[in-house]
Amino acid sequence: MAPDSARIAIQRNAELIINRLSDYLSVRFDLAIRVNPLLKNVKQDILYHELASVRRCLLGEKLYGPKRMVVTEVILGDDEKKRKGLMSPTDQTSIQVELVHHCQGQAAESTRGQVKFNDLKTFYAAINPDLAELIDLFETWMWWDILDSAELVRFEQKLATVMAIRKGKLTPEARDRYATLIHAGEEDAKESVAITDDDVMQYEIRQLIHICEQWAQRRQYEWGYQFVLKREELPMPNQGELIHTIAEKVREYDAISSNGALSEDIRYRYAPLLRVPPDKVTNEAVLEYLKNDLMGLERQMVQSGGDEPRLGAPYNYKRVALEQMVKWLQDLRAQTKPAGAAAGSAQSQGAPPPPPPPVK
Repeated sequence: MAPDSARIAIQRNAELIINRLSDYLSVRFDLAIRVNPLLKNVKQDILYHELASVRRCLLGEKLYGPKRMVVTEVILGDDEKKRKGLMSPTDQTSIQVELVHHCQGQAAESTRGQVKFNDLKTFYAAINPDLAELIDLFETWMWWDILDSAELVRFEQKLATVMAIRKGKLTPEARDRYATLIHAGEEDAKESVAITDDDVMQYEIRQLIHICEQWAQRRQYEWGYQFVLKREELPMPNQGELIHTIAEKVREYDAISSNGALSEDIRYRYAPLLRVPPDKVTNEAVLEYLKNDLMGLERQMVQSGGDEPRLGAPYNYKRVALEQMVKWLQDLRAQTKPAGAAAGSAQSQGAPPPPPPPVK
């Protein structure tokens, strides 16, 4: 690949990671806004400023012996040692101090020519001191989410690679690169062992399984990663339909309240709603149910006339991503299974078991 083409590919991959990271940060910031609505005014500005720092970090270089490598190449690559080094606070190649400024050592005293405002935290704190802690929190979110963002991109790219191999699109250059990866540590393996398409496909599937396993492990042991709570925006109810529904409920309430005895049709209609047999349905229970229903409709009417969106129940956004990855992996294993092989799921082949449904 020509240098210009390589540079363009690296920039494209960096933007893919940033897009994923931006999604996570936006979800986290929306939760902060629900706690403190005033933060809505600064969301886009902080996102833009901080993601510019991430972009600079991802396009920067790290020194590995005599060789320089772009951070994006390393974090999307298969060299586990280098990738762990990027995320290790104690490694000389760590990107933590580039992303989380409060992890940098503070100078004991000012030196001549040093300016007072030298990072985003001091900049925003000068405007509003309350924002200093928010910037620290935001940069901590970036540190929590950047590896997951890269792993999602890496997972999707490996899926695409397997599909390309199935179509016979593995180039000789790529085959040589995979020979080095597959037989790492074996002397002269590249020259002595032929690499087949199936070898490369199985290598990439093992990598996909490893990504799922590591993703699940971070969900289990790193509590900071756990709670990316998302709430989907629900469609606003139609006020005309609500008025009609409320009127119908009021008429039904008045009719049951004045008649006394319940018809068989009403008993059978309300039995599953009240979770009792039809012969146990009483006037009082039906009227109480209708009263609660009307109060709920009243709240919907108030919400439909306001500017605030209606939100669904919170759920764990990253756990849903793991479920999707496991499903994709299971589908891929089913598609790439050799003819005559025994049926088996990704779990039987070493993939992590599908997680439970998201908490709604």
